[in-house]
Amino acid sequence: MGARTGDLQAFDLLVAHFQDAVVGAAVCALGSFEDAQDIAQETFIQAWRDLPSLRDESCFPSWLLQIARHRCQDHLRRPHHRELPVADPVQEAEGAPGDWAQQAAPAQLRDQVLSAISQLSEPNRLATTLFYIDGYSIAEVAGLLAVPPGTVKRRLHESR
Repeated sequence: MGARTGDLQAFDLLVAHFQDAVVGAAVCALGSFEDAQDIAQETFIQAWRDLPSLRDESCFPSWLLQIARHRCQDHLRRPHHRELPVADPVQEAEGAPGDWAQQAAPAQLRDQVLSAISQLSEPNRLATTLFYIDGYSIAEVAGLLAVPPGTVKRRLHESR
């Protein structure tokens, strides 16, 4: 792994390959896409710094997700100051009122799916997000989570 020796291009390839998994894991833990993006950035910065200490390169995916989990836990412990949006999305919608309803339907469905996923146990939530939302295969999810493929299948079955 050239990234371990400081090869930034090699690390960029790792970021490109694992970015969706890290963001997906953070969304599962935090419930916020914006916060998840921040956590992903922090995760990759820490991974870059700590990569020389990784003993077994084959453990990189699960090691990276472990960093993301720790970052999420730290984030959840911090007090947050969120600003509420000032604009009213109904007033900003273009077109007739029926157009807004059609635009809102996919957002409502997305919110319902994310709400249902958030009700799952952490292992099932993570497997479900990586497989159904991020599009990883069962084998890839198993590698990322460092569990057998059968465990991933069971988690997905329980989630459904």
